[in-house]
Amino acid sequence: SSSEDKFIETHDTSITIYEEEPAGSGRSATTRAPKPVVFEKTITYKARILPVTVDGLLVQANDVVINGYRAYIAYNYAGDLFKGAIQIVDISNPGVPEIITELKFSSMDINTVQLVSNQLYFGGQADPDLYGFRSFIGVIDTTKLTNLDLNSIVQSIIGLKSYATTAITDQGNEIYVGVGAKNGYIQVLNNGTLEVTKDMIIPDVRDVQKYQNGIVAIAGTTDNSQTKGRILIYHANNLDNPVVMEIPDFASPYHKSTIEMYNAKYAFLGLAEAGLKVLDITSNEENSQIVFELQNPAVSYTTKTNTNSVTTDSAYIFSANGEYGFRVLRVLNMSGKDSTFAEIVGYYPFEGLKAADGKPYSANHIDFKANHLFVASGAGGVNIYYLQ
Repeated sequence: SSSEDKFIETHDTSITIYEEEPAGSGRSATTRAPKPVVFEKTITYKARILPVTVDGLLVQANDVVINGYRAYIAYNYAGDLFKGAIQIVDISNPGVPEIITELKFSSMDINTVQLVSNQLYFGGQADPDLYGFRSFIGVIDTTKLTNLDLNSIVQSIIGLKSYATTAITDQGNEIYVGVGAKNGYIQVLNNGTLEVTKDMIIPDVRDVQKYQNGIVAIAGTTDNSQTKGRILIYHANNLDNPVVMEIPDFASPYHKSTIEMYNAKYAFLGLAEAGLKVLDITSNEENSQIVFELQNPAVSYTTKTNTNSVTTDSAYIFSANGEYGFRVLRVLNMSGKDSTFAEIVGYYPFEGLKAADGKPYSANHIDFKANHLFVASGAGGVNIYYLQ
């Protein structure tokens, strides 16, 4: 259904970035005293999109894509029911976002969105008692938002394999869809007819994104015979023989793990328990290597510090770290490695931020483009910041 709710709060408050505490400092939530750091940019808290209500239940923001002057947000329900939403937000007026479209799904979680040309692909998990499938993909024509044909959106939805759609990307004339965890696949679809042309067996595929020559995927160990997580690099002309890189410390059952590509060759990886990593995918995929990594914060006052998502504009890197908040890094040299690649600036704490029902904010996903920083914050809705 199309909704006219579009609840959004406006703000205009500068926020402070704080120095990260060293591991083992022993400070508790009541005794710690974080120190402000000098940051060359002003970050202004501009708006908060309130959590969306579907059939009387709150759904949480879990995926954000910024493209041009619009942001696309996916919502799902944190429980056994199937409820979701999609919002399209206009950010053409700097720092003053406006929700232009909101769609509610009464029997579907929306886990992921991906814009391909003017088509917004979306996927998630459907109520199998109603639809006969769980994983699915659908499409919205973003050129027709002022006169949406809801029936055409419903008709576009097709069922896929496994239990939930976790990721969508495009490469050439194909759409690649990650479905999992149990009996997981990347399913290859024709971009247009959405006919499935190939099934690639990959248990527990968490995310899939395109790079210059093909696609890169993250696979975990949930419902999987593999004992270690993996990064898989597939050349578009050789989908049966990926380059495989193991992630030894990547367990994170069912936790969010994401990829954001920069310049079609740098994969910025949010790897849950395994922290943040940056993968340089070379034209000879066998020579690809991790050029930067950062462990999750080691603090005593919250255990929920997983790196759920990472975003960059080549000057700065931001990571979503659950109830800890979001981290800010400065890029030093994209051609560098380790300490010459980037450095930590600090973090913005979510400690003490709670929704009306008392649930804490949790940075689940983050995207930074055109000076707008969107942080999907679980029960806290979507917090929007502007850098200048």
